[in-house]
Amino acid sequence: MALLINQGKQKLEDNGIIVADDVQARISGIKLHPTLGGALIVTFTVINGALKNRTFSDTINYDPSNKMAWKYVQLRRCAGVPYKEGEAERVDIEKLLLNKCVGCDLSERLDNKGNKWQNVKYKVFI
Repeated sequence: MALLINQGKQKLEDNGIIVADDVQARISGIKLHPTLGGALIVTFTVINGALKNRTFSDTINYDPSNKMAWKYVQLRRCAGVPYKEGEAERVDIEKLLLNKCVGCDLSERLDNKGNKWQNVKYKVFI
């Protein structure tokens, strides 16, 4: 007997590393990093050009004691919701960032073990 399922329409994505400058992307997902405390995994969807609908992710450290927290401040500024002195310590990060658009330069970086990772530099969306 056959096992029939209704699989719907599957979305096939190339999750390889994107290398491109001046990419316009929308923040399409935000979740807590499962193993890095004080970090988020932010997912982006490209909104124009040949890469339209491609997704990529970046790990963003929001813990101010982390030396990479500058990237959190940069992402917020580029998304049009800059961090302000005196802002409450607890914020609804989805409310602040979800569906905001940013400009990005995308490249590849190698870690000390030779693994390839997506590198993202944020720019103000124009």
